Amino acid sequence: MKDLQQAVATAFENVVASGVIEQAIEKQLTDTITTAIRDHLREYSEFGKAIKLKVQQAVGVDLERLNLPSYNELILQIIRRQTDGLLQSEAAKQLESNMEKLLQAAPPEIKLEALIEGFIEQFKEDRLGEPFSLHIERNYGSTYVCFDKEAGKSQYRCAYRLAVDKDGKVFSLDLDGQNAQKTIFMGPFWAFERTLFQLYAAKTRLIIAPDASAADFETSFPYND
Repeated sequence: MKDLQQAVATAFENVVASGVIEQAIEKQLTDTITTAIRDHLREYSEFGKAIKLKVQQAVGVDLERLNLPSYNELILQIIRRQTDGLLQSEAAKQLESNMEKLLQAAPPEIKLEALIEGFIEQFKEDRLGEPFSLHIERNYGSTYVCFDKEAGKSQYRCAYRLAVDKDGKVFSLDLDGQNAQKTIFMGPFWAFERTLFQLYAAKTRLIIAPDASAADFETSFPYND
């Protein structure tokens, strides 16, 4: 028994002398310290949270206040830009086409009979056989010609009113309550209205017989043949 005890004691002394115990203790301490440091420095540790806060404060950028668009908002903005571009392009084409028609050169002169024919042509399909209003009035050297597709309208309540000076040139125009001299934007214009506006813009001479009156003209829309 004493020999066994002596053998164990000798072996232990040899182990101690070899430094194995110190190495084991050192390794365990190293692992323990490393784990403790890692835990302390983890992102969600108190130290890690404090580091993140300091970094955010140092950078000084508040992402919530940057007003960055969300994905849906970004898509809507792109669609809106594309739509606006197409609308502007198409609107420009349509406006150019309308202006070309509107600003076509008017004749230097036109007879009142031709103007009445244009008025009848515009509305005859909807007003077959019905009477319309026509006034030819003279006042202080000017002549006023007024049209309306409905019968019984007074001179001042007609939808279409134009005035010519003593030389026969058109100097005033009212279209459905809008005076060309006082209105920036007029329209849209149909065939007869466009003709009237062109006459006004070009100061066309309207040829009216000196003694002409509304009674000299047929004031009913014709029936279809």
